[in-house]
Order: sequence, then C-alpha cells, then structure tokens
Amino acid sequence: AHPSPHTIPEEEPPSSALASVVQHLPLELMDGVVRNLSNDDSVTDSQMLTAISRMIDWVSWPLGKNIDKWIIALLKGLAAVKKFSILIEVSLAKIEKVFSKLLYPIVRGAALSVLKYMLLTFQHSHEAFHLLLPHIPTMVASLVKEDSNSGTSCLEQLAELVHCMVFRFPGFPDLYEPVMEAIKDLHVPNEDRIKQLLGQDAWTSQKSELAGFYPRLMAKSDTGKIGLINLGNTCYVNSILQALFMASDFRHCVLRLTENNSQPLMTKLQWLFAFLEHSQRPAISPENFLSASWTPWFSPGTQQDCSEYLKYLLDRLHEEEKTGTRICQKLKQSSLPSPPEEPPSPSPTSV
Repeated sequence: AHPSPHTIPEEEPPSSALASVVQHLPLELMDGVVRNLSNDDSVTDSQMLTAISRMIDWVSWPLGKNIDKWIIALLKGLAAVKKFSILIEVSLAKIEKVFSKLLYPIVRGAALSVLKYMLLTFQHSHEAFHLLLPHIPTMVASLVKEDSNSGTSCLEQLAELVHCMVFRFPGFPDLYEPVMEAIKDLHVPNEDRIKQLLGQDAWTSQKSELAGFYPRLMAKSDTGKIGLINLGNTCYVNSILQALFMASDFRHCVLRLTENNSQPLMTKLQWLFAFLEHSQRPAISPENFLSASWTPWFSPGTQQDCSEYLKYLLDRLHEEEKTGTRICQKLKQSSLPSPPEEPPSPSPTSV
C-alpha cells in the first residue's frame, strides 16, 4: 500500500558519529550559541526536545570530545529561559541511558558530568533519582570489579551523588536499603558538602514555575504538612494514616513508645509517624507500613472501605499491645529474685 500523501515519514535519527564534529567547535562560542538557540522563537519546544535528546545520545560516542560541556550548557540555557517542561521530559527519558554509560571508561567522564548535572538540578521530585535505584548496586559492583583509577574515581563521585539524593529525598528507607548497602564502604560526604552540591544548580529556585508541573509535590509549602504517596488505590489507607497522625494524643503516644519486637506493626507505624513529623520531603511512601498492615482479604491495587480497614488496623494494634504486655510481665516475673527459703523448724526432740 502506498503511504498517504499527507503522511510524513518518521525521520531517522542522525548517526552518533556526528558527535565527532563537536570537538572542532570552539568553546568560546558556546555561550552565544546556546543563548541564541534557547531564545529563538522559531525553534519549537518539540524541536528543542529532539535536539537535546540526540545530543545526550552522543555521550556514547567515544570520539565526542567536549560533548558533555555542550549538553550541560544547553540544559543551563533552557533553565535560564524557564523551559522546564523540556528539561523534565528529557531528564526522565535519558537519565538511565546516561547512567549506563558509566560502565565504559572511554565515555565515563562525559557521562558522569551529564549525570551529575541532571541529578543535582532535578530536585523538585524524586522521580529521576528513583529511576536509577534498581541499577546502582549492579553498577557499583561492576566498578569495584574493574579495579581501575577511573572506576574508583567514578565510584567515589557516584556515592557522593547518592548521599546527596538520599539527603534530599529521605522518605524512602526501604527503597534505599540495597543502594546504601552497596556503597557502605565508600566515603560519606559531610552535611556541608552535601548542601553545597545541592545548592549549585537546582531548579527549585524557580519554584513558582515548577509548581505548574508538580502541583502535588509543591503543595507542602502552603500547608506545612507532609503527604503520603498513593501506591495504587491506597488512598483509603493514606486517609486513615493521616487521620490517626492528626489525632495529636494518639500520635504522641505512638512516638513515645519504646521499640518492642513483639509489636512489629506498631514499630512500623512509629517509623511512619516519625517521617511525617520530621522529614523535609513534600511526600513520603508508606510502602513499608502498608505491606505489614495488609489484610488477608483485601486485594492489592483495589479500592477498599476505610472504616473496615481502620477497624482491622486498630484490632491488630490492640492485639499486639496485649501480646507485648503479657511478654513483658513474663520477663519481669522471670527476672525477680526467688523468695528466700524459710529455715527448718527445730525438732521437738532436740536439746
């Protein structure tokens, strides 16, 4: 069948070998070129997105000298003119590919530069960082196995990046556990260093413009409260947890409890309340508590009745409390000294 005369054939992307041309472009022209390009009204957002996406793909070309400098300059230029929709889309689409290039020493330096810029600017949401979480332990293991100066340097910088992102988005301890385990032997930057890195190029300084793209995540500043992320029809759980948290007497009692192995669900609720009380995140994931409190007859991913879940939850907590009390009483009884034995009565025949 012949294509319709109105059908525009999909354009084949140009070869990554074009990256070789970049090394011949004088760096002193970069600021002017980027400024003209980012302010050119004849260049549509779609065209700009395509251009920057293809440039990022060129990071994989081993002869693309200075390509990272041009990519970062263009990203900065787009941020300067508040083209956040392009920046968000290209970051989420390309960050995993850029990360994967850390495996290859010949392009590692350029890939790491672009990755650092992407992560340290994308601070209004955890999305970009969380895309990398499944890949980080494997990458760390590969770099350790490589045992080269390049690999060691990359490891140190990657660990520093991870610590920065965990500091920025601390509400996901379960997700971070495998990653933190992978980098446990690497240097931990101090808080001043982390804050210095996070304060360099973040888009969060453009808060009012970003609010249009992430209204849910930007709402914290108006309410002063931390939200709970919906994990797929879990709003009934979130509403109960938020209601319990807002009951100040109940919240204070939960937070004051000492850790008790016989009350695992209460311990997880205590952790969740602590994050809601003290986290700097706009919203946190209740996944750890949810998995522990899941009722056998509720189907994951389907909406349930709030009152039924609340009754089940309070019954579980009450049963745990009774069990814990019984265990504590038994422990106290077993630790009490035995009463002294009475001396035998003298025999009536003794003199």
